[in-house]
Amino acid sequence: MSANRCVRCRRTVPAVPTGWNGEWKLGILKSVICPDCQSVEENIEAEINEATLSYVSKDGKPASVPKTGRD
Repeated sequence: MSANRCVRCRRTVPAVPTGWNGEWKLGILKSVICPDCQSVEENIEAEINEATLSYVSKDGKPASVPKTGRD
């Protein structure tokens, strides 16, 4: 599976993927969903994650950690 297209409509990910959601497994981006294909629940989950998590690189792999208020 390629992470450069929406897994539902096959739309190509733009250079600046505003509003796109990604599914990560073991630090690897497995799939993406474009804004038009996201359910309300998927969009809300992404908004909550963005508000509460910081995305960092650990040992060259992406990871998420809780925001501390200093982020």
